[in-house]
Amino acid sequence: MSVDEHRQHLEQDLRQHSYCVDRINDEMRDLSNELTLHNVLLSLGRDENLLNLLDRLRDDEQLRREALEGGRSFFERQGIDLPPELRSVTGTTTDQGTEFRGKFVDEAGREHEAVWNSGTGFSLYPAFRGDKNPNTNPDVTYSATRTQTGTDFTVRGTGFTHGGVVRLYIFQEPGKVSADTHIATLNASPTDGSFSRNHHAHYLPGDDPGTRAPAFVANDASTDESGMEEVPSGYWYA
Repeated sequence: MSVDEHRQHLEQDLRQHSYCVDRINDEMRDLSNELTLHNVLLSLGRDENLLNLLDRLRDDEQLRREALEGGRSFFERQGIDLPPELRSVTGTTTDQGTEFRGKFVDEAGREHEAVWNSGTGFSLYPAFRGDKNPNTNPDVTYSATRTQTGTDFTVRGTGFTHGGVVRLYIFQEPGKVSADTHIATLNASPTDGSFSRNHHAHYLPGDDPGTRAPAFVANDASTDESGMEEVPSGYWYA
């Protein structure tokens, strides 16, 4: 093999490593954004002072009016230490009761809402406030190509929240002890709510015992709906 061929081979390897670095960085950013979201919700849902105040708002009409007019400043005057990510608090009266919405922004600059309603309580996962498809219908499909070392899957999703967070995993993956194997946390397309993800499953030794019924599962974090597609376990065996 000539020096030029060596260099070409090296460049191919480096491109693959560069792709892996970009993919891992994207996953780390997505996980960091999701971590911010959960931490905001945890700080709200576990704040006993806030919960006690909300209980009082159910029964005290005058206090409720003050809260509706005061927004975030009302809660701060009551000694509530709201998370700094919570940019604003707005209140309104609905058919289900008095409702307060706290808007906050994750590390990607996307807006979310945490909602408390006097009739229905907390929405502990916020509504995504972006170019959101109001008619989400998560669906997952896959294609598979066998190689010398394993099976290359391409997992595709449609019908997810536009631009929303999607958690992709394998349920009952052969050769694993845990029930779920996390593959990636990613964002669906902001234009049509779709995604595509590659996954390589290395061959396991021996024959397929047929003791597991694997499936690709994608969870829409904004709606907590999931799409699932079953996969023959034989793809994990040569």
